[in-house]
Amino acid sequence: MIQFFIKIANNWLGKVIFGALLFGMVFVLGYGGILSMEQNIGDAVVVGNRGLSMKQLDEALRQEHKRLSALAGPSLSLKQAIEMGLLDTVVQDQTKQMTAAEIKDRLGLTASNDAVRKYIEQNPVFADAAGHFDRNLFLAYVRQSGMNERSFARKLQDELAAQHLARTLKELAYAPTELVRLVHRHQYETRDVTALLIETDRLTVSEKPTLQELRDYYDVYAQDLFSTPEYRSFKYVRLTPEMLLSQVKVSDQELTTAVNDRRGQYGTPEKRQVRQLFFADEESARQIAQEVTKQNFDEIAKSKLAQSEEVTDFGYVAQNELAETLADAVFKAEKDQIIGPVAGPTGWHLIWVKDIHAAEKVSDADIQKQVKEQLAGEKVYGLYEDMVRRLEEMLGEGKTLDEAARALSFKVQTVSGIDIAGDRSDGKKLDQNLANRDLIQNLFTLKVGEVSPLFDNGNGVIVAELTEIIPVGVKSFESVRTELEKKWSDNKKSELLQPAVDQVLKRVAQGSHLKTLGTFQNYKLVHEANLKRSDSDVLPDSVLQAVFRQKTGADHIATVPVSEGMYIVIINDILYPDLEKEQDLFNQTRESVLDQTGSGLISDVTAAYADEIGVQIRQDAIRKAFSGYLTQQD
Repeated sequence: MIQFFIKIANNWLGKVIFGALLFGMVFVLGYGGILSMEQNIGDAVVVGNRGLSMKQLDEALRQEHKRLSALAGPSLSLKQAIEMGLLDTVVQDQTKQMTAAEIKDRLGLTASNDAVRKYIEQNPVFADAAGHFDRNLFLAYVRQSGMNERSFARKLQDELAAQHLARTLKELAYAPTELVRLVHRHQYETRDVTALLIETDRLTVSEKPTLQELRDYYDVYAQDLFSTPEYRSFKYVRLTPEMLLSQVKVSDQELTTAVNDRRGQYGTPEKRQVRQLFFADEESARQIAQEVTKQNFDEIAKSKLAQSEEVTDFGYVAQNELAETLADAVFKAEKDQIIGPVAGPTGWHLIWVKDIHAAEKVSDADIQKQVKEQLAGEKVYGLYEDMVRRLEEMLGEGKTLDEAARALSFKVQTVSGIDIAGDRSDGKKLDQNLANRDLIQNLFTLKVGEVSPLFDNGNGVIVAELTEIIPVGVKSFESVRTELEKKWSDNKKSELLQPAVDQVLKRVAQGSHLKTLGTFQNYKLVHEANLKRSDSDVLPDSVLQAVFRQKTGADHIATVPVSEGMYIVIINDILYPDLEKEQDLFNQTRESVLDQTGSGLISDVTAAYADEIGVQIRQDAIRKAFSGYLTQQD
């Protein structure tokens, strides 16, 4: 296969296509998670004929840490940076650069030095206030990037070549058969896989931590895991119109007058279901009246008068919803009676009173009760607004919250310890009436004894006075002892994970089957005979990536770390699509390649081309080589 690519790369079209693959691969390939069990001379990463030594990786790591320290400050130790994922990031970046360089050398593709120079000089990032190229700005940018001029120019050369080739590739309308074959094989390849998951949580720790071990853990993790935020305590007054209802009085005269005015609003009036036939003149209405019945009403409306249901059906209506002349006739008719012709405002009507819903009356006592509540609600808002005004005035005059509340007969309540997010220090849920974001944020701007403004609180107002500031601290040892024990146990289980993995690998090397070991040890076992690259519901994405880069057989067993523990994976067989039997599917792939000419083609083909290059990341060796950094004291 490699010979084919070398051959096709010797012509212009091949250089364009596979040059684009080079740069697309930088964005497509995912390199994470495979811990190769194969031996080599000690390189951290191998890409084709290139190797990245541990020393070179260490230099790249230190250079990137130096760049980050310039941004984040010198307090970011190398240990902290590695724990945050810097080592993994550097490994991936170095692998991508090596992959790009490998394909570039095979195909002899690059951007010219003149193109690099023009790009730098015309880039507005490196321009001064007058818009001219400023070499000092350029050099400062290069230093900030952790590179020198030569390495920056080399990286820029690759990027410019990628842009040019991607634009050229986008204009192509031809997909070579071998290119389509490569994409098709990549997309429809399946694998017979046996995978075993050793879950960290299921490993057994028989020993118990000593008191000293727990205290040591507390000293190490207290600041990171058990710190407490700044809390603030306060007293507050909350006022709503409902709180003042008991102070509102409704006189008998007011109630009697309101009941008389509003009596018609209570209960449900009689309603009648009305159907009609409409006529422009009385004579036409009289002719139809001679023949219309309940049975033929709809037929006459439709066939003789061409009137739709929207015209003929009024639905249920009250007397005050009809024109006066119609209302009188309708509400004097009997149920199921057809009356008319009846004159209306715009014509004549034959009316069928199809149904009658009797009125529902409300007792005088119920009307009086509802009207009294209405009057009290209307009057209380005036009192509420007056109370809010007086409260504001008193606080503005310098009175304390207690003094103002006492003068106005308001209740003062207290809350002990909430953080700026509104969470209480005692773990209890904050009263919904106090979950006012503006109020809480304001409390964290006050000094002890200061009073907040009045804040709208949905159906009322709330005002608070800060009573205490509880500074940032750390939870006591006893309060977090259970959590410390779990942390200790989790760490011990993590320490047991690699020996458990090594034991399984040893047994496989001695001839045991992975399936048998999984069953015997009660580990989670996955066997999939036709695993596809898209089967993320069967295996995690990181494991899928490993599976489709792995060779067959126990000699090429792989381990892949996941959040739950470690997967051990063996490829039993690789199944490629049969092009002779799947010609229609192959033609669909060809059409897809043509449709995606440009960035889509780059993505598909670079993923398919990855296996041709050969990419190996020695994650196990990397972890061991760099483990010393993680044991250092910050």
